[in-house]
Amino acid sequence: WIEYPYGTTLHYTLDPTAGLKKFYIKYTDLLGNESGIYEDVVSLDKTPPYNVQSILHTPYWTNTRNIQLTITAQDDFLGVDKIGLSNGSGFSYFTYAPAATLNWQIDPAEGTKNITIVAIDRAGNISNPVTVSCIYDITPPQILTSNIKLDNNYLPTLRDPVDISITANEETLISINIRRGSENIFKGVVSNNYGWDGRKNNGDHVRGGDTFELTYQVIDLAGNIGASG
Repeated sequence: WIEYPYGTTLHYTLDPTAGLKKFYIKYTDLLGNESGIYEDVVSLDKTPPYNVQSILHTPYWTNTRNIQLTITAQDDFLGVDKIGLSNGSGFSYFTYAPAATLNWQIDPAEGTKNITIVAIDRAGNISNPVTVSCIYDITPPQILTSNIKLDNNYLPTLRDPVDISITANEETLISINIRRGSENIFKGVVSNNYGWDGRKNNGDHVRGGDTFELTYQVIDLAGNIGASG
């Protein structure tokens, strides 16, 4: 037993081994009478969480600031208590729940976004940070050149293939709608330099003398819709 004057704030150094530490306390009056023995337990944990992993549910290219992540981490003793997320200046903390989906908002400037993630255990130990990234883009693409080539260069009779080539100021896909009168005969999203062949793709739906209307829009990787033609 170590004696301290009554009312003293006690400072005691634990042995360095991680684990549960049990304390026993008793009181003695001026006549030497002793109280019963009281006990308490302290957990010493000096090892931070590890194996922090994240799954980004929002597409890598996104036009929304609201993203969703699932984060998992491990801690061998006291367990993971909180998850910290940061856009680069200070952390916000969330109670840890394995495999739960967290909602997070990235900052409003366009560009690459790096979200820093840490896990914190119940003793306050902080894991090494990990980073998950996405690209925030809200600017529609701009068409630089467009070329629709008909083999016979005669619009009313599309019996021959149609080549569609569009260039934009960023990587894009092309949304195409081909109509014969009021009937949609082809509608979809295709890659650039797309060749539409009425004979091969649509068979009997394409006949000589039919009149067609072809419209297109460019769509960037974040889903922003640009000009149409």
